[in-house]
Amino acid sequence: MRESLNRVYALYLPPCIEQERLVQRALQMLSEEKRERLHKMKCRSEYNRILFGDLLVRHILSDVTGLAPEQLHFLRGPYGKPYSAEKPAVHFNLSHAGDYAVCAVSDGAVGIDVEQTGKCERMLARQFFHQREADFLDSLPEPLYPEYFFRLWTLKEAYLKYRGTGLSAALNSVSFIGADGIFYTHGFEPALCTAQLRLPGGYFVSVCGKQNMQGCIWLDADTLLQEYGKG
Repeated sequence: MRESLNRVYALYLPPCIEQERLVQRALQMLSEEKRERLHKMKCRSEYNRILFGDLLVRHILSDVTGLAPEQLHFLRGPYGKPYSAEKPAVHFNLSHAGDYAVCAVSDGAVGIDVEQTGKCERMLARQFFHQREADFLDSLPEPLYPEYFFRLWTLKEAYLKYRGTGLSAALNSVSFIGADGIFYTHGFEPALCTAQLRLPGGYFVSVCGKQNMQGCIWLDADTLLQEYGKG
């Protein structure tokens, strides 16, 4: 359905997911490679993020394309960015951190990143960011530093994912701070659209793409399990 395009989807992952029977059924929808990867995983929280991230993408693309979730297959671009084998014109990108999995879906190239904010060392910006960005952050008072650090970090990751390179390209290869010292989100690429939003619990999300996002849709982990664990 076209109205499902150009949106961000956010999925909250509760600390404990106890419906093991439904989890096992949902696992059968994943690729063999991903099932083997999960089987070897010892960290349950990371296991849940990967499992439900896959289910989230299938839920969204099923709605957009009209295909059943189990009919969807995924290929990877030159730098590992996944895309739908059946509907390559429908672009999506997934990110997960902590308690959330988020996905952006669009009819143009798109990238998304979510991070949990917190204290951060100023040396990290000097190490990984563009010189102009590090200078901008150093000019901020301490209370504002973490917010702008994570605004920049998520924007940069989202942009590199939008470009299809991911972190195979260096974070300092692009600057969201102009030569005039102003924080901007599109000056170096006029056609670029960006969006940023906060999630409960201190999470920050950035999206970069060809199209403006039309809002955020919230989904529930139990609902996904009930939908894909039945049968």
